[in-house]
Amino acid sequence: MIDSSFAWTISIGDIVSTISIVVGILLTWWQLRKANKQSRAEFIIGLLANHVADNDTLNILYKLEYKRFKFDEKTFPMSDEEKALDKLLYSFTQISALYKMKTITRKDLSLIEYDFLRVYSDEEIQKYFEFLDRTPHGLATDQADFCSYRQVAKELIEEHGRKTKEELLSHRAA
Repeated sequence: MIDSSFAWTISIGDIVSTISIVVGILLTWWQLRKANKQSRAEFIIGLLANHVADNDTLNILYKLEYKRFKFDEKTFPMSDEEKALDKLLYSFTQISALYKMKTITRKDLSLIEYDFLRVYSDEEIQKYFEFLDRTPHGLATDQADFCSYRQVAKELIEEHGRKTKEELLSHRAA
């Protein structure tokens, strides 16, 4: 007959080893999380630095900021201004795609939010988007008409609208 009794014995060494393993896992997780956050921020800051370093993109940003950009359906296509604007919109689209894939967070977007929303909310940019929507593309891709950027920017504007309404309501209640 086989003895089916089993004795559980735990030594102090077992407890110390287990605690060491758990602490090691937690520290590794914390370091990875911190490194991930830092790399996301560096990525977005790098894109911003590229905008500032690129005269064409910087000029388009300033034109939009000071309401000096005008979209003309007849002269804009294939112009240097279109190339500069598309470069800016492509980078915003890449950021938006990463946000939609949850590679970057809402907090990460705050690093670029002003330019992101300033560009999107410009009336002339909206005319350009309408033009793109009417223009057939050989390949209908997210990049061709900046879909991700447009969707995320719209969500952010709606979020700002909700915050503003909530702030107004909370001030009235006070």
